[in-house]
Amino acid sequence: MLKTIRCPKCNHKTTIEGNPEEIKNIQCPNCGLKGKFTFPKEIEEAHVFEEIDERPLGVTILAVFQIIAIILSIIVLIAIPLIFFEPMNDSFGLPLVGILFLYSFFMLPISLVLAYGLFTGEEWARFSLVLIEITSVIASFIRVDIISATIPVFIIWYLYKPHVKKYFKTKEGLRIYIKVIIIVGFAILLIFNSWMAFAFSPLNMMNKGNVFHKIPDSRYYGTWENETRNIEITFYSNESFYIKNETHSHWGAWDNTVDPWPILILNWVDGEGRYMPLFLDDNRVTFAQESGKSGFFCLAELERKL
Repeated sequence: MLKTIRCPKCNHKTTIEGNPEEIKNIQCPNCGLKGKFTFPKEIEEAHVFEEIDERPLGVTILAVFQIIAIILSIIVLIAIPLIFFEPMNDSFGLPLVGILFLYSFFMLPISLVLAYGLFTGEEWARFSLVLIEITSVIASFIRVDIISATIPVFIIWYLYKPHVKKYFKTKEGLRIYIKVIIIVGFAILLIFNSWMAFAFSPLNMMNKGNVFHKIPDSRYYGTWENETRNIEITFYSNESFYIKNETHSHWGAWDNTVDPWPILILNWVDGEGRYMPLFLDDNRVTFAQESGKSGFFCLAELERKL
């Protein structure tokens, strides 16, 4: 079957051959416009081929961001079990490491599906990304961080531009059950992001009812040691401590506070050290130095001396 078709851009006519109901990808020899043509069942004199929408550059960039998120999630899922290889009973009042692991675990397939949907122009991908960016805007306002809200607002605005909506074939719409699934997922993500944003918001950090709880003083009482580095530190209930290694020793005072997460403060004659305590279990603790200068350690895992 031979058909004469007309280019919608330059009106150039050309003849192609095919079978009834066959779909052919074609390119106008005059202006280079790409498109496709479906051969009809019945003979007609001329047809206009349908233009294929090119993927906007911004959509490609958003898809690449999803790929980057996939890579970061994989790194987190691999790194956390290697670093924190034992279950934690208490991690500075809140299992942030575990939350980061679960967040990466659930976001990995979401980012993977979104990347596919953005590259292929699926409307559900545009709809999902708009809702995800809305959660980011809400979280930014909860953290009282208006600047961080500008990027997701810009992305939402971009996804509603006419040529972008045309690429995603927005007019075709989504089936109700797909919308319901996406909205339910959005609600769960919104609750999680809002809770995390509230935890780190200035208003919450100034509130004594902080979600990061103080580690009980009694968990510090006693002597802790790191045999490899010859460090030994003893905490007393009167908030004094004694620390020594092979060459030095100090008496000082210690304070256990929340600022905004639990911090152990060691004061001695030569200065002050602030440490983030990470309890692995009742008999082991890791101290990561936040600030100050003790001269003994900046990161050390200690075991309780029995």
